[in-house]
Amino acid sequence: MKYAWINAYDKTFALIDMCAILDVSVGGYRAWKRGGTPGRKRLTDAQTLAVIRAIHVELKGADGKPMDMAYFISLFDQHLNELIKNKSWK
Repeated sequence: MKYAWINAYDKTFALIDMCAILDVSVGGYRAWKRGGTPGRKRLTDAQTLAVIRAIHVELKGADGKPMDMAYFISLFDQHLNELIKNKSWK
């Protein structure tokens, strides 16, 4: 629906502005226009939040302690790899 609206007004408004207002990616719109589906290369906000919450549970809710960034990244990578392995991120 959003892509169809963008397509209807593509001569009236700038593509980048319409995509920003409708919270869609320019690449996703272009893929739709070509007849394909948008290829997801990044996690959605909800998926990122799920990974962060899983790490939070793994750390037993430890708040307020400074964390070594390398350790956090390794935990994030572990959870991200699980998402990819289970194909639950598409």
